[in-house]
Amino acid sequence: MVRGLERNNIQQLLHVARLYYEKNMTQSEIAARIGFSRPTVSRLLEEARSSGVVTITISHPMERIFSLEDELAASFGLEIVRVSDSSAGDSIESIGQAAAQLLAELGGNRMILAVSNGRSIAATVNHMPVLHWEKTTVVQMIGAVGDGLLPEDSPAVCRRMARRIGGTYAQMPVPLVLENPELVRALKREEQISSTLALAQRADIALVGVGATADSEVGRILRPYLTEELTQQILATDAVGHITGHHFNAAGHHVWTPLCERTLALELEALRNIPLRIGVVAGAEKVEAIKGAIAGGYISVLVTDASTARALLQR
Repeated sequence: MVRGLERNNIQQLLHVARLYYEKNMTQSEIAARIGFSRPTVSRLLEEARSSGVVTITISHPMERIFSLEDELAASFGLEIVRVSDSSAGDSIESIGQAAAQLLAELGGNRMILAVSNGRSIAATVNHMPVLHWEKTTVVQMIGAVGDGLLPEDSPAVCRRMARRIGGTYAQMPVPLVLENPELVRALKREEQISSTLALAQRADIALVGVGATADSEVGRILRPYLTEELTQQILATDAVGHITGHHFNAAGHHVWTPLCERTLALELEALRNIPLRIGVVAGAEKVEAIKGAIAGGYISVLVTDASTARALLQR
């Protein structure tokens, strides 16, 4: 049972603490209201803290995100991790916004930025601030999967990114996959194609998406080129995902498929040599692909959402 004197003291501490912490009154104002001196009010507030009547918690919803970023970076040896909170909206848009903010921080004038394609990369372009990087060149590192007009296709991504940052661009007016391997080899010797790929190899930053290979799905960007036979051949390998049209396994090793000699894109080995390789990717179905991409060194910076981040750490 709480004794009367102790009860009164607790009530007094609660009253003073509420005036100070909840009503935002100054110690002098509290003293004037309750008829005590300001030093007495100060002593009562200190007693409220030390006795546990008042506890202060420093927190913010973003703290959980920061913790995920730190844990992912440490667990996978990544240089930088950005995790978006997509609980209130579209995951693709949220990671695109996070990637755009990061790119604006990491990039600058007088650099080469190599870009691939896909919805996450298009979302990144959509959220890029208007910049004045006149000396920066955006270079297409992967052939087109359509007519080049789709906002997520590589030529459109390249042009739009250059406009957003105020720089120039270099493009490859070729499809991602051709029917004839000999034609691919010939095109790689053509001046515009060879110079664009060479420029992409010298990029300071690469911005890439990651495709998954699971069950009956072998990659969204590859659908226009897939036959049933080719799909089964790819699924028969140990590939877990692909970047720039090239497949890799869980250990990050390049996996040969019949598409390899028909694909016009920067090679995985060349991608690995770019100083900063930003992967913008989310989705539970892409967890194994993300891990393989990190293992292969194709991604050194990861931008993803909170649910994907937790799935990566759980597995």
